[in-house]
Order: sequence, then structure tokens, then C-alpha cells
Amino acid sequence: MVKLQVLLYPAVNLTGRPTGFYQGVDLAKYRASKRHKKVLDCVLKMMTGMMNDASLLDNIYLQGHLPAEHIYASPLLDDFHDLPATLLIFGEHDMLAFEDFAYARTAVRAGGPIKTVVYEGISHGYADQIGVMPQAEDTMQEIADRMRAVL
Repeated sequence: MVKLQVLLYPAVNLTGRPTGFYQGVDLAKYRASKRHKKVLDCVLKMMTGMMNDASLLDNIYLQGHLPAEHIYASPLLDDFHDLPATLLIFGEHDMLAFEDFAYARTAVRAGGPIKTVVYEGISHGYADQIGVMPQAEDTMQEIADRMRAVL
């Protein structure tokens, strides 16, 4: 039996279908300083454009083996029954942040044990930057601490 799932900046809705807490990506809702706004806007537009291309996602992730509606491909569409304890970690500037926040809210509403960590000013794919980004080291510590607590 799975006792813990750790989700690092996950794609949890490959369909892009709206749910109770997910209504799509709204670039205007990302918080950014004036100094970084132009760069952040450019990166987010590029990344969300890629995420909105269903054929790209299918080719990269699913490769025709699973429909995007399947709960393994889009767990946000599930009813969240029998989920193990969850640790969800992502950055506030991740292009997946809207669906990740929706996943956290849906899990809480379903009564699932979830801990959510959101790093300010961080985008997607930072966890391999140990020794460069303190948040990467903090992420690994969060995972180790949660494993000790749950397992």
C-alpha cells in the first residue's frame, strides 16, 4: 500500500479541462516585481503556450498509451478517493501553479492529508539545482522530513 506521494511541480490536468478550483491559467494573476515582470511574462507565455498544445503533451507524456482524461494522466479530474498522504511542492511562477493550487484545494476539500509548499519567485524545474538554489535543498529536506513523519 502506498503511504506517501511526493509531487514536485506536477502536471495534474493534461486535458486543461476546468474543475471546481481550476479555471485555466491567468497570466495577470502571477505576482512579479516591476524589475522581473517582462522576463516572467515572456517565459510564462512561452510555457503556457506549450502546455495548451494537446498534441505536444500527448507526444511527450502520453505517446498515445493513455487518454489525457485518464486519472493517471490528469489526477485533478479524479474524485480523490483513497489517496495517500501527499506532499505537493512547486514554485509560485511555475506555469503549472494554477492546476497545482487546484489539486491542493481539491485534496483538502476531499479530506485528504496534504502538505503544500510553494516557493516564492521560483519557476518550474528547480529541484536539480542543489548547491545553486537554496529552494532545491529545502525541497529535498521537506521530502526527507515528510518521509520520516509518514513512513
